[in-house]
Amino acid sequence: MAETSKVTDHGLAHLARGARMAATLTSLDLHECREVTSAGLCCLVSLTALRSLDVSDMKRVDADGVGALGLGLGLGLGLGIG
Repeated sequence: MAETSKVTDHGLAHLARGARMAATLTSLDLHECREVTSAGLCCLVSLTALRSLDVSDMKRVDADGVGALGLGLGLGLGLGIG
């Protein structure tokens, strides 16, 4: 992502509400998206096709937020919480 500062919780919620997106998005790179919080990650549970999610270097995401998303369910994950 070129401009990670523009990705927000609101944007993720909007993305996750799209029916076609929920069924087809398989990979999402949120590396260094500093405006996204743990609450924003929770919006992604509707993305049923998601297999790879990079949440490394996200300063406003904690282990509880990652756990709430259920990342232990077979996602290839780049994870670094800072």
